[in-house]
Amino acid sequence: MIRSPQTWMTILVACCLTSACAPDEPDLRGIHDREAIRLLHWRFENFDSLPRKGLGPESYRRVAEGFASELGVAPQWRMVDRFDELIPRLLDGEGDVVVANLMVSEARAAHVAFTVPLFQVSEWVLARKGAVRISNPADFSGLTFGSVLRSAARETTRSLAGVDESRMLDLPAGTRPEGLMAQLAGGAFDAIVLDDGTAAALLETYDGIERVYTLPQKRNVAWAVRPDSPGLLATLNDYITQHHLAGERRQVDPQDWAGIRERGRLRMLTVDGPVSYYLWRGELMGFDYELMKRFARAHKLQLEVVLARSADDLVPWLLAGRGDVVAASVTITPERERQGIRFSRPYLEVDEVLLSRRSAPEIADVSQLAGRTVTVNPLSVYGETLAAIAREHAIEIDIETSDAPTEELIERLIEGQVELTVADSHVAAVEAQYRSDLRVGPTLKQGAGVGWAVKAEHTELLDALNDFIRREYRRDAYGALHAKYFRNERRMSEWREHRLDDGRLSPYDDIVRPIAARHKFDWRLIVAQIYEESEFDPMVRSRSGARGLMQIVPTTAVELGVDPADLVDPTIAVDAGVRYMAWVRSRFPDTLPLADRQWFTLAAYNAGPGHVQDARILARRQGWDGNQWFGSVERAMLLLSKREYARKARHGYVRGIEPVNYVASIRRRYQAYIDHNVARDGAISR
Repeated sequence: MIRSPQTWMTILVACCLTSACAPDEPDLRGIHDREAIRLLHWRFENFDSLPRKGLGPESYRRVAEGFASELGVAPQWRMVDRFDELIPRLLDGEGDVVVANLMVSEARAAHVAFTVPLFQVSEWVLARKGAVRISNPADFSGLTFGSVLRSAARETTRSLAGVDESRMLDLPAGTRPEGLMAQLAGGAFDAIVLDDGTAAALLETYDGIERVYTLPQKRNVAWAVRPDSPGLLATLNDYITQHHLAGERRQVDPQDWAGIRERGRLRMLTVDGPVSYYLWRGELMGFDYELMKRFARAHKLQLEVVLARSADDLVPWLLAGRGDVVAASVTITPERERQGIRFSRPYLEVDEVLLSRRSAPEIADVSQLAGRTVTVNPLSVYGETLAAIAREHAIEIDIETSDAPTEELIERLIEGQVELTVADSHVAAVEAQYRSDLRVGPTLKQGAGVGWAVKAEHTELLDALNDFIRREYRRDAYGALHAKYFRNERRMSEWREHRLDDGRLSPYDDIVRPIAARHKFDWRLIVAQIYEESEFDPMVRSRSGARGLMQIVPTTAVELGVDPADLVDPTIAVDAGVRYMAWVRSRFPDTLPLADRQWFTLAAYNAGPGHVQDARILARRQGWDGNQWFGSVERAMLLLSKREYARKARHGYVRGIEPVNYVASIRRRYQAYIDHNVARDGAISR
């Protein structure tokens, strides 16, 4: 609904009749005079979130920008580096709305005006396993609590019966939940308070910590405006209620197409992995996720993701009504449809291919499978295919079963734990991009269909999905998306010298030196990184959308205040990349060994800081050194490609081999640059 200028004036007059309209504190009139609304947001907040249930983090951006559009003004995003800076910046007049998950508390409500609640959270008391027993609030007496200054949880902790404030250990404002949990695990205090969403994700990672109490009072989570902005608050509340909360407040029952459209949201059941859904450099990615997002957008629906624990859960969860459609690269089979589901028409046509190690003798024909052991998941169709081949060729094939998903079986194949395995051709194509020792072929079965699945009785939803696939399949947009995931050939060239004749390391040394110095990086490390990212080509653009010398993805560029189109400029690209590197480095304590903090930073630049933090935690759980990259955390990073480890990690699956190879390659080139300087100058050139 677009309001006329007369309507806006009525709202403004009403506001000024009920409260003072301070000319130096912009409300609706100031926003319209400025022709922009300033939206305060926590920089890189989305980079630490793999949604396992509900709307993705980009939904808030969509709602906020939709509100700006309704006002008829431009959205101006103002990023802050720490969560606890949001409200002070708002009160200083640097923004109009805080767009973030602010927990409503009495202390905060004394300074800002909160919008209608976006959702509610419970608060949990966490402690080390077996160390604390809480049966009633009086049991809190005598416990030492860790709390973060200026956090809503600190206010909750102070209100607990029997808690002596002198036994509250204050941590600096901005301390992240991971840091709080690590100190609790280390015995720095007895207990902490966290919201259930954050706590549930972290408890998967910290085996030694448990929930000991759930506080009875739930807290609201909302956005905020200044208290002297009543017109803005009333209008924003109206918009949020109409465009964001309407579907949230209705009962979510299994519904066919009409009910889904009326609800305004489509729930996608999936698993995390390299084809369907994963987090990479702050971007939610996956072929299934992006294709389903296009379907939802075409019907003006918001897409919710419901992340199943494993592929085994997908159909039971669908039948139980926990989602509307399964989108997880599932092969269409009559056996699966007999479980009470129906498949859409195929949106992918794939072959079943044999996988082996390049170091092993090549199998050129299926008849050579005689006497060989092939390991497959029993829930897959591959066992049936192998059995049919054995019958057709009158040979014996040892078909071994494993509960591991295909991606993990490929990992075991490379490690020599299994002799052979089978995968769909699109999965094999993705894995082969990162594994030079993986041999793909021969084809065992051609033309299997991959489809989406719905409950058998939801025929209207099935018709809508089929209509979308019929219209989109093989068109340009579909082709580009398919190429992005399955035909994105990595640079496989051997390392070669690009040093110029005058002794410089690259054509961009003069640009890199001052920018690297400003952020306290060795400029030669940045040059080595630029080569790894782009091979010094400022115009290169990946199919994932990354651009420029340092391959910045559009989401990161926006967070840095850079127009993605400007990344073709080498100076802008290097400045943005090094600023992002500096932010990534700040996520790791400066007490780490200098070299290892550098390697962690590079790994996090490639895969995202959350995945590296997961790997550090996993390394400690494995008995390795969580402060050392080579030989320790890099090993844990490889484990995060395996389902049993990824499902317990806060940030889920990561193709661990990519950051491991990335860091190793940059390190080799960086050392070569240092050696070059020493040989040329007799000393390390700074």
